[in-house]
Formats: sequence, structure tokens, C-alpha cells
Amino acid sequence: MKQKLLSLFFISSLLGIIYVTNSSYSTGPPTSAATGGCTCHGASSGNTVVSIDFNSGNLNYVNGQTYPIKVSVYSFTNMPAAGFIINSNIGALSLNSSGVQIAGNYAMHTTPKASSGTGPAVTEWFVNWTAPASGNTPLQLVGAGNAVNLLNGNSGDQWNFASSVSVVLPLQDFVFDVLSSKTGNTITWKNENQKDISSYVIEVSKDGKSFEKLAQLEANQSGYEYLDATKYTSHFIYYRIYAQYQNDTKEYTNVKRIINTQYANTYSLFPSITKQNATVTLLGLESQASQVILYNQFGKIVHEATLQNNQFQIPDVASGIYFVAVKINNQVYFVDKMMVQ
Repeated sequence: MKQKLLSLFFISSLLGIIYVTNSSYSTGPPTSAATGGCTCHGASSGNTVVSIDFNSGNLNYVNGQTYPIKVSVYSFTNMPAAGFIINSNIGALSLNSSGVQIAGNYAMHTTPKASSGTGPAVTEWFVNWTAPASGNTPLQLVGAGNAVNLLNGNSGDQWNFASSVSVVLPLQDFVFDVLSSKTGNTITWKNENQKDISSYVIEVSKDGKSFEKLAQLEANQSGYEYLDATKYTSHFIYYRIYAQYQNDTKEYTNVKRIINTQYANTYSLFPSITKQNATVTLLGLESQASQVILYNQFGKIVHEATLQNNQFQIPDVASGIYFVAVKINNQVYFVDKMMVQ
């Protein structure tokens, strides 16, 4: 009898070891996953989309203030649960909802959280971030999310990186705007206080993560205008400006994101006013392997599909304005906006 009990204890212990080993960081990922990805689950997957929403898209902060962050994982294969991790380079992260834990400058799930809905299935968490009491270093939020099948192993899970988010302490008394047209993007700004500023540098990005220098103008007038006639091949363009001071320090504006209208007339939609479950045709597109991506007004992906005979079906989405893009050979082109009634 004693031998049987020992055998049962051994088997139970072994099963417990197997379960823990295969649970795939069910109590939270390693901090390296924020920048290195969830590589123990294989390669990243386009079936999972991860977004970091800072203060409802208002990408600037004030020293000492606290702001909400929403992390969302969208599974287009309708995985039953998901996890996440994000990292901040400055300030302090703190709890804003259950199912989240804080480890230094990292926030992550405690256990995989059940998703809701289908096409895609969505999982969300909420975190707070408090800005430093002083300084003007831009906040960088990076992270990753993993849509999991809850089969107690790594196989079949689908993870992906989130697009990083840059949040700045904006220049005071600075008015900055971008207007997009068929001829290009016109950047305008005014600054009432230019003391000790030697020049302004315009930076541009196609993904909101990696910015590069576009132009530099001397600080010798109150109002400025610059036309960026570059023909970008991305559906969103991001701009920011920094003031270069004579003591070699710099201050940034907030980031402006615009829809790239230069490709609006390359393709067209028919009909452009439609309803749920209706079929829409993409005109002007040669027959080739391509995908369509549907964005809401906040730039969030709500649907992806493969075009069939240059057509796609509108999913069950809320009424409103949406933006449509087409992906050809892994390159995304902006198409047009449409209304779903």
C-alpha cells in the first residue's frame, strides 16, 4: 500500500512538473520579452495585433501628472486568452486594473486573461503612468502581446510586437500643425518664445517608432512653413519638431500623425458608403495576391482579409467612418475612407 501511495505521489509530482514546465510563463513573461519578443512561442505572427494607447492618443505629458495606458491584444484567429508586457524608459508605471503586475519599469499580466468577441477576439488591460517631476526626456513605450490557446504549451500560440509609442513634454507657446494634400504634407508652426533657440529640426517617421531628420530651419522668424513633397508608401506619416538651443540642448513638440492622402486616388472603393456584411470592390487594382486592412478613426486595425477578385466583405463593425488600406507584396498603401451605416 505504501509503495502504491509513493508511486501515485511520484506520478502526481511528475504531472505537476510537466504542467508548470509547459505553462509558458502563465504568471507573466520575462522582462526581455518587451523588446525581444515572446520567442519561446516561435516566430511573431501577423494574426495577432498589439496596440498601446497612451491617454487616448494624446501623445504629450506634463511633469508629475498621471496618465492612463490601455494595452490591447487582437487575435484574428480568435484565441481564447492573451498576455502582454510593456516597458517605459522614464517615469513610473502603476496598477490601474486587476490581472496586472508591476516590476520596475515593466507592466505585465499575472495570468492569461480571457478574450472577448470574435473576428478579432480582444483582450485589454489598463495601467497608469506617472511622468517624472522634472526633465523633458520623451517617453518611449514598447511591448509585446501573446494570444494563447491555453493548451499548457508553447505550440500554437501567436505573439507579436506592439508599435512603440513616443510621448513628449511639448514646447510651451508652440503651435504645430500638418496639412496633407495631393502635392505633399505642409508642416506649419509658430513659437512666441524663441529665446536661445538657434534652429528647428523637423523629423519624420513612417511607423511612429523610428524618426529621421527631414529638414532644419534657422530660428529667425515667428511663423514657419515647410512642404514635404516626399511620396511615402505608408498609410500613416508621423511628424515631430524639436527646438535646438544654443547650449546644445533640445525640446520636442508632440507627435502629429496624419493619413497619407497621396495614394488616395491610386485606388478607389465601390461603394464608399456601405453597411455591415456588404461586399466592397477595390477599383484600379490589378489582379494579384493582396490583403485589405480596415482601420477605425483612431488608427486601430479592426479587420484584415485577403482580397478575392478584388473584393472583400465588411465585417460586423459599429457604424462610422473607417479607413481602408491594401497590402501588396508586404507594402501597405492607403486607399480611401468609407462610411459604414
